[in-house]
Amino acid sequence: MIDESGCLDGNPTDDVRLVHVIEDATESDRRLDMEEPRHREAARYRQTPAGREVAVSDAVPTALILMYHRVADVSTDPHLLCVSPRRFAEQLEILRKHARPMRLHDLEQALSRGDVPPWAVVVTFDDGYADTLLDAKPLLERYDIPSTAFVTSGYLGSGGEFWWDELDRLVLGPKELPETPRIGVEGRLYEWSLGEAARYTEAAFRQHRGWDLEREEDPTPRQRLHRALHALILPLAEEERRDVLAQPRVQTGGSSPAGTSRRTLSSEEVVALAEGGLIEIGSHSVTHTWLPSLPTARQRDEIGRSKADLESVLGRPWRASRTR
Repeated sequence: MIDESGCLDGNPTDDVRLVHVIEDATESDRRLDMEEPRHREAARYRQTPAGREVAVSDAVPTALILMYHRVADVSTDPHLLCVSPRRFAEQLEILRKHARPMRLHDLEQALSRGDVPPWAVVVTFDDGYADTLLDAKPLLERYDIPSTAFVTSGYLGSGGEFWWDELDRLVLGPKELPETPRIGVEGRLYEWSLGEAARYTEAAFRQHRGWDLEREEDPTPRQRLHRALHALILPLAEEERRDVLAQPRVQTGGSSPAGTSRRTLSSEEVVALAEGGLIEIGSHSVTHTWLPSLPTARQRDEIGRSKADLESVLGRPWRASRTR
């Protein structure tokens, strides 16, 4: 099993490198460029497109796992999860021409045999967004590139959104917040001063919608509030996360509808995603919690129950899982 740390069966290895693929040319955005020999030899990545080159390693990895989350055109992406359909198609064309796309299970077997082909690449998707089916799968089929989609089983069929997407919508959307929002987290009350940013206009939203958590500066108190709440919510259990997010919902007079742009997959859509065999389905826990923060028994439950949930949906067993 290959997990998010780039490990095979839990043991560190230099054979596999995990790359988080995002849309814009920022410091954290790295793209495999195999069109120039000097890049093939040095195993370097560069930002997309026209970004400055970033050297990841001087050692050529045996294989690359490209980790995507969403394929969608979005107005905000503070967590750097999205790649536009146009950019994704460009990347798949490069992979088809210059790499050896393969299934995750096939990579695991090739690693165990020691016969991984040159420029072996595995495409994966985390979380279980509906656009994995609606936008990513048609492009994967066009270029005949296999993929593995790791699905968070507890969100199946909810029709809702992940907690970080709701946080984005509640805090960074063009709506009014209290000038001094107060949020209780694990028995402690936190307070922030928003000042004029309490009234976040459409113009302010458009001006700062390119902000993301990788940036060092927060242009307004809205971004500072988002960063602080994200750090507080991240290590919490799912029930506690929802309790925290309910507070800004009440303070803003109720949450606006989540809509369909960031919704999660339904059980029927997971089946449709797996149809044809090009995309295999893997487990991504039940609640997308931060597993290292949980006791061992809870970790095993998150992993085992998610696997069982998805096997029930698909009507068959499978091997792949990705943990956090």
